[in-house]
Amino acid sequence: MFVFRLDYGFLLSDAISAEVSIQECIKISESDILERFQETQISQAILEGFPKKCVRKSKKEQEKWLQEQAEREAALPIFEKTIEALLITL
Repeated sequence: MFVFRLDYGFLLSDAISAEVSIQECIKISESDILERFQETQISQAILEGFPKKCVRKSKKEQEKWLQEQAEREAALPIFEKTIEALLITL
């Protein structure tokens, strides 16, 4: 019963009816409902543009971003700076 609880996500503190729970989990695992649900979710994510391709910034954009980061870090009060930044200034 312990392995069953772990395999199917039941907590050790959960009271479960062994026969009913096992039968339900077996029905779910034998059916293709979870696979169809996953395919539906993936299709929907693709249609909504969720999995986007990572695009590198151009060299100009990268330099601009680095400059902005440096300015932002220079403007930080001393107690918000990283230890590495404090050691560099010594």
